Amino acid sequence: MINIVRLSLNRTWKKLTLKQAMVLFILSFVFINEYVVYVIQEWRWAKVRPLRHSEDEVRLLLVGDPQIQGYNGEPPTIIGSITRWDSDRYLRSTFRQASNYVKPDAVLFLGDLIDEGSQAQDEHYSEYVDRFKEIFKSPTNVENIYVSGDNDVGGEGGDFKTKVKVQRYEKYFGNSVAVQKVKFLDFIKADYDFITSWNDTADKAKHLVKLLSGRFRIILNHHGILERFKRELYPIVKMFSPNFIFSAHLHLPTIHICTDCTELDKEKYQWEGNTLTDVPDQIKFDLNSPNLVEIIQPTCSYRMGVPEMAYGVAVIDKNGALEYTLLWLPSRYIQLYLYLALTICVIVVVLFKLCISKIWPNSRKQTFYGRTP
Repeated sequence: MINIVRLSLNRTWKKLTLKQAMVLFILSFVFINEYVVYVIQEWRWAKVRPLRHSEDEVRLLLVGDPQIQGYNGEPPTIIGSITRWDSDRYLRSTFRQASNYVKPDAVLFLGDLIDEGSQAQDEHYSEYVDRFKEIFKSPTNVENIYVSGDNDVGGEGGDFKTKVKVQRYEKYFGNSVAVQKVKFLDFIKADYDFITSWNDTADKAKHLVKLLSGRFRIILNHHGILERFKRELYPIVKMFSPNFIFSAHLHLPTIHICTDCTELDKEKYQWEGNTLTDVPDQIKFDLNSPNLVEIIQPTCSYRMGVPEMAYGVAVIDKNGALEYTLLWLPSRYIQLYLYLALTICVIVVVLFKLCISKIWPNSRKQTFYGRTP
């Protein structure tokens, strides 16, 4: 039986024309590039703790700097439409894949949601929001927690943060300074940036203290916090007594650990920072530890100019054990370069065949294995 099938396949291959073989090769190439690559990448992801459906565990999916592309930064021609479509499609498919893999209780969007959010006109902003929420769809039982970044409301360089920008952001994504509860965790959105002084942030955030009732407190901020001066950091620690910090902005996976952030009598504090280039299956932390840890989540967008992108996963149990890992994503630019190489090869083959037909106009029909008999 096997020999019969093999013989049949051989006959089929031999009957293929060059054009048919090229079409089959291109379709196979696209299938591998757009599906198989992502399946293989998922096989390489670290194992996440089995789902327990328990009130004693919180599963988090972390999304850093998605920055969906706008109109001003892209070519105004059809090329811009294609680049936006490809970026949106990459984010949509990888987010869906990561969400199905993790099955989170909450998704943490750590700022810079929209690349041109701070500078967009109102009609464009509304369209960007619709695109964003279509890309990052979650089941109704999953809590979405949004943190504002400088690309959303300003706050870096000459792009000033204004009340109007903040109000527009909050209209679609909720309060930028708030507490959101997920089971036994309090997530504190501090909205602390490079320009705003901590005194201004403290005035906006002091009412949040009365809302804190969870067993553990986690600060969410777009910009990193532990790298600030002691005089800026200590009021945050004193006000909220956080057990952990998640931030983004750098586009690279980084960890900061502070051993003496709670000591008031020191002018400076000691903290250690490392880039998480090779994350093991799980990094484990204890939220009961006196050390304060900040995880800086890398970007999930291939448009941010870094070679590696990832979503983050954190699983926290009621006793304070936190397990963190990264779900690395395929390099889209490598895939696009492969498409470019494929296009060049196809053009060369077509031109070569045209030249042959001009030189030998009476040449017989070509099959994949040679001329037809």
